[in-house]
Order: sequence, then structure tokens, then C-alpha cells
Amino acid sequence: MEEKQELPEFIQGLATKKSESKQRRNVVEKEYLNLLDRLAKKNGKNGKFVHNDFLNVKVWFVMREGGLEARNRSTFNWQSSYAILHLETIVKKAVAKMGEPIYIKPKESGKQKEHNKTIE
Repeated sequence: MEEKQELPEFIQGLATKKSESKQRRNVVEKEYLNLLDRLAKKNGKNGKFVHNDFLNVKVWFVMREGGLEARNRSTFNWQSSYAILHLETIVKKAVAKMGEPIYIKPKESGKQKEHNKTIE
């Protein structure tokens, strides 16, 4: 039977224990704000985006619901927090998975069905 390897207490400044979400939240919030600042300096005041080469699109970052949600959800485990530390690189280099579509139309339900009905 394979022996489980112990995680270090910190990986790139992030606590790996499940109970350390508060520490990760602080690190993630600081890093996200640094990312927004760095992108604004690089691309101009309103240029908080990263260009994805595969899709040839600009991916915009905002510190409204998206930023707050990213901060809160990413603190559940250290792997998600680690991804936020490298978010710019991840977005820039993201490509489609072999054999998988890059876009799937969302299921229509409730009000969406009402709004998409054609008038006869």
C-alpha cells in the first residue's frame, strides 16, 4: 500500500490546512488587487484584462461580484487559492481540452424559456 505524502504547512505563502481559510482569503484578496493594479498599469487605467491567445479574446477582471466570489470560493482549499496566485498566466495560456467543445450553450429554464419564445 502506498504511503500518503504529507503536505507542507505552507505552499508559496498559502496555508494548506483546511482551517486556514481566513489566511488564504487575505492572501487571495491582496493578490487579486495586485493583479488588477498590475493590469491597469500595463494596459492603461481601464485595461484590466488578459489576452487569451487560443481564443484571441480579452478576458476582463473586475473587483465586483466576480472578484469577491473568486476571493471567497478560492479559500475553501489551498489549490484554488494557489490558482488565484497564477490567474493571469492561467487565463493567458488556457486552451481547449482535446475533443471537448470550447463553448456549450446553457440549458434554458424558467424565465429564459419565456424570453426566448418566438411570437407566432
